[in-house]
Amino acid sequence: MARRLPRPSARSGPISSKPWPGQATVHVSVVNWRLGEAVSKAKLQLGKRLYLVDRIAAHLQLYADLSEAVVLQGNRSNRTLSKGFMFGSAGFQMEGEAQMRGAAEGGVRSMAAVADLLTGRPFRCAVWPPDSVSEEEAQGRSPTAYAHVRERVCPKIAERAADPKLTSDWKNWFRRWWQPQKPRNAFRKQLASKSRLVVCARH
Repeated sequence: MARRLPRPSARSGPISSKPWPGQATVHVSVVNWRLGEAVSKAKLQLGKRLYLVDRIAAHLQLYADLSEAVVLQGNRSNRTLSKGFMFGSAGFQMEGEAQMRGAAEGGVRSMAAVADLLTGRPFRCAVWPPDSVSEEEAQGRSPTAYAHVRERVCPKIAERAADPKLTSDWKNWFRRWWQPQKPRNAFRKQLASKSRLVVCARH
């Protein structure tokens, strides 16, 4: 839990995370406080490395501190704002001959991954049947993509849906197993009239 302390004070040599020396299998953060203003760059330890920084945020990491971030005015009035879609299973990805047949049938789309861009390898492809409202419609759009998802995705969802210890989300997904877990259909339809899309990482 982050807590703001009154000035004058300065953090001295905080450690972002380290194993607890006792019997408990946990990691802890360590912060030493001393009175007075900091007179030099602060030292932040991440793993075995020590970093010199101008300011140490409450989360004890190098990335930006968003604790005082505010909602952008444009986001208050613009309803075209949503989390991205989630496939929920790597079984939606295709490669090889199945990928080529699925692309010819219009049942797959390219996925540009960072690794693909850096190495120059061909983009991976993924089955894309979120607009198919029924299993029959999904099969009719691309028999190759449908057969691929039925083999790679459906058994996993069926197994999870039958587990009483898991949430009802798996049962709901099993009713439309040929679709991604979170297709965000309404959001995608809104994007059809947009000329560009800004994507931000969650973390």
